[in-house]
Amino acid sequence: MKRSPERVLASLMILIFLGSFRSTIVIFLSIPLSILAGAFGLMMSGSTINIMTLGGFALAIGRLLDDSKKGPANHLHGQPGPLRYRR
Repeated sequence: MKRSPERVLASLMILIFLGSFRSTIVIFLSIPLSILAGAFGLMMSGSTINIMTLGGFALAIGRLLDDSKKGPANHLHGQPGPLRYRR
């Protein structure tokens, strides 16, 4: 896999803010795997890559990065996740 500056910067951001090497590795690998899965889904459905598809990929990667920061950060600070209920 070729390292792109975007992947390196995203992984560096996770490492700096969370201080977790495991979270850094997970996000470093999840970005290209999610793009490959999306491209495979497009290929299997016979769709083409156009501006709308690229916009969807950008939104999905942004959401992936955002969720990858929130999950471990909530766990480290002892806050319940989205599936737990507060009483």
